[in-house]
Amino acid sequence: MRSESSAERRVRPPLAVIRERVPILLLAEHLGLPVVRNRAKCVRSENHAHGDRTPSMSLDPARNSFKCWVCPEVKGSVLDLVMQVKGLSLTEAADYLAVEFNSEIASDTLSITKSAPSSSVKQPVSGQIHIENKPFFDPALRTQILIELLKLTSSPDREALQYLKGRRISAKTASVMKLCSVSDYKAVSDALSAKFSKEQLIESGLFNEKGNLRFYQHKLLFPYYQNGIPVYLQARALDNTIVPKELNLRGAIPCPYNHDQLIRSPIIYLCEGVIDALTVIEHGFPAIAIPGAGSFKNEWLSLFKGKRVYSLLDADIAGKAANERLKALFSTAEIDFSILPIPEGFDINDYFLGKTWKK
Repeated sequence: MRSESSAERRVRPPLAVIRERVPILLLAEHLGLPVVRNRAKCVRSENHAHGDRTPSMSLDPARNSFKCWVCPEVKGSVLDLVMQVKGLSLTEAADYLAVEFNSEIASDTLSITKSAPSSSVKQPVSGQIHIENKPFFDPALRTQILIELLKLTSSPDREALQYLKGRRISAKTASVMKLCSVSDYKAVSDALSAKFSKEQLIESGLFNEKGNLRFYQHKLLFPYYQNGIPVYLQARALDNTIVPKELNLRGAIPCPYNHDQLIRSPIIYLCEGVIDALTVIEHGFPAIAIPGAGSFKNEWLSLFKGKRVYSLLDADIAGKAANERLKALFSTAEIDFSILPIPEGFDINDYFLGKTWKK
């Protein structure tokens, strides 16, 4: 997959190239969707009886597409799959694939031209595809925008606190973890627009392609801090009928959620998703979160050196597959890694909510 040096300036290939070059089966596995005979568990498994225990989503390598036979909206190309699994916009999905599958996209018949003055841009030679320069969004500028956004937000409002209470997460934990709400949508949107350009706000992922703040329905914000500085953000819809439930910013997630806990604690509980991590933190345990079962990055491994890690990933197909991969990865790095048992089909928040299951 990724082979590009971090020192290089990345470019975004045309969407048609991404759709053609990123293999649908490889992508599904990369996203934590184990594939058996070209089928995988639907990305909207909550809409299925028994959580789509018998996989309903077909993957077609010939057409490089996917389709769920139960959910009419679950279908499309590799870009659509990333959008639906990770809650990204089309632009964000293209950026994600351009980074994660750079080597597949930049094959021997594809030439990716790096940034250069317009007078020195080479013309594509026969058999090559020329890709125009478009550098990825500057993380430092994204942090500046995030700092400004967080100044404009408020403590979690009544609706957000009620949602968290339903998950057994207290207002105290919400405060300690610096959760916040977009209570005055127009005021936040206008203030950001006054300080940053429309292009910058769209490129950061805070605004959509039409130039509107994306957090109209996703008002509960989960900031990611690294060494005390906000570097990323996820937003949550409080109405469970809204799809997707979460929104992410543009580009790759730079670190696990609650990164700074890795600096403070010799013991770490590894969770799948922010809500699960907050649940564990609520009960007094040092927890961090990765956004999905298949989203752990190898470059994060060094953060866990010298730690004792307990995995609390979801007890579903994707979580079990991720646990096995992480167990091997951590073992190779000589990091103590244990998988804590969670009942089949449940997550750690279910456990603390006291939900029952058949033994």
